Amino acid sequence: MSGTQGLIGQALEKIIKIQQIGQDVKANKDLEEVSMRLSTAENYLNAIKHTGGLQTHDFSTEIETVIAVLQECGSLFEKLPGSSMKPSQISLEQIRYEKQLKPMQGHLDKVLQQISLRVLETPVGLKEGHLVDLSILNETNARIEPIFQKNLVLVDFLKKEGKIGGKGLNGTIALDPARFEAFKLNVSQQLASQAPGSENVTREYTRAIIQDNIAGDNMKNFFGNIGFEADYKASYTGTSRFVGNKMGDNAALFTGDIGGQAAVEMMKDMFKR
Repeated sequence: MSGTQGLIGQALEKIIKIQQIGQDVKANKDLEEVSMRLSTAENYLNAIKHTGGLQTHDFSTEIETVIAVLQECGSLFEKLPGSSMKPSQISLEQIRYEKQLKPMQGHLDKVLQQISLRVLETPVGLKEGHLVDLSILNETNARIEPIFQKNLVLVDFLKKEGKIGGKGLNGTIALDPARFEAFKLNVSQQLASQAPGSENVTREYTRAIIQDNIAGDNMKNFFGNIGFEADYKASYTGTSRFVGNKMGDNAALFTGDIGGQAAVEMMKDMFKR
């Protein structure tokens, strides 16, 4: 869990920094929506950090994904118009960045969904693969449920099996691992289908892998979607891998989704060379 704790610290620092930048950004509805999701992410991360029953579990993969999206969010906030700017002072470029706030909501929704599923599916209190410590399970669920708005999957499973029925339960009970895994899979599918925007995004959690390419002088390579519509939602979160590539003078490799007028200008510039 030490690795997870370090990553949580990094993520929380990024959220605080983004929130500080947001105080000086011109307010609008989309900015408020992004800020709400940042607050939810902060609550989720603090719950993992301070809940004893989760301390023995590794959430590093999910939190690394959160950090990658927070990095994007912070970069976006730095390019938004300031709160004191008059409409006549706001550039077209800043207006385009404002329009990226809505897709950013989708990115944050996806990473929040990932980390929520991971926490709720964690077999808290499970020992020796088939024994459940009810005191740890109930204590953890009492902490998690108000924040994630759902019980731990293991709690719901044991209730369905008729093995627990009230609060304050102690002791150890046996668990059928196979039945629990089947139950967990069903719940996971239900939660995923109920996630915000789940009908508009693909369940894909890695970016491109750009590896072992050779780009000569002044060569430009583009990967991903270029010039997408304003309402487009990217089908990924996470971090691209850029490994073992050789590039000449003024060469460039672009990966990810490049959209709107920015793509047009970049393409014009490329074909001048």
